[in-house]
Parts: sequence; structure tokens; C-alpha cells
Amino acid sequence: MRHLLAGLLAVAALVRAGLDYLATSGADVAFSFAKIGAVWAGVHRNSLQQIQPGIERYLAEWLWDPVMLTILVQPMAPVLAGLAVVVWLLPLLWRRGRTVEG
Repeated sequence: MRHLLAGLLAVAALVRAGLDYLATSGADVAFSFAKIGAVWAGVHRNSLQQIQPGIERYLAEWLWDPVMLTILVQPMAPVLAGLAVVVWLLPLLWRRGRTVEG
């Protein structure tokens, strides 16, 4: 299951990186990855606008400004690739702490 999830995240990262490359290849603009917030706004702007009051009202006000804004300005493709690596390696770290009894 973890291999499937890691694989899907890796494929999503590659697709996003390819789309970012295609978007900047024809223009005289330097290559850059799309930000998470920009991709989210492109998919569904209303949910992005509604999540800020929800987080500030129901969770914590400090959670929006330093935490969520930092996440939203990160480039999407490298973040997806990093999540794929974490999902793939995390069970290996859990196994090291276990001892084999028998």
C-alpha cells in the first residue's frame, strides 16, 4: 500500500513538474515551479478563500498566518516528491525500532 501511495505521489510530482516546464518553455521566463496556493486557486478558488476563516475560527488564529501561508507558497512538485520519499521510507524507520522475538 505504501508503495502505491508513494508511486502516485511521485507520478503527481512528475506531472506537475512537466506542466510547469511546459508553461514556461515557450516564454522568455526562467523556469520555476508553481506554488501550492496557485495550483489550489486554479483548481477551486472558493475553497481556498473559505479555508482561512475556517482555520482561524475553529482551530487557531496563529495556524493560518505562519503555518498555512508558509505551506501555500512552497513549490508543489518538489513537495509532492518529498512526500513520496517520506511515505516510502517511513515504514523502514518504524521497523528499526522493533525487535524480533521468537
